[in-house]
Amino acid sequence: MLTFSELELRAGVEAAADRNTYVAVHAYPSAAIQRAVGAGVRCIEHGHLVDEAAAKAMAENRTNESFRIRLLPTIRSLARRS
Repeated sequence: MLTFSELELRAGVEAAADRNTYVAVHAYPSAAIQRAVGAGVRCIEHGHLVDEAAAKAMAENRTNESFRIRLLPTIRSLARRS
């Protein structure tokens, strides 16, 4: 499920640029990452389900400068469920 449309994300990016700052998003699936990159988002956090196409889009748009995946908490949580 994607929360915001690309147009909504782009509006946020433009508003942030007007204030000399940028937008960061929490995105897990590849579709959300690609949508955010297309809108001009500069920071993707998490991105556990990133695929090659989304990673390539991030690299081409310099989005990956601030890309973070906090994987250890996820691994611990999954291990507890086993």
